[in-house]
Amino acid sequence: MSTTITISRETKEILEMLKGNKTWDEFLREVAEELVKKRREEARRALAQLLESENLGRAEWTRY
Repeated sequence: MSTTITISRETKEILEMLKGNKTWDEFLREVAEELVKKRREEARRALAQLLESENLGRAEWTRY
């Protein structure tokens, strides 16, 4: 089943340049997967930073 999305001509021109020889489905799936991967990596970094600061705070209390 195919669908239609409405975008500006300017946006379509940019996307067409990036798309290259891929189908729209292949291209948009790749873009979506890259975005999900980026967001997961950002969440992992934020969580790691939070856990690191949590451990540093805990280490200060356990010294005494």
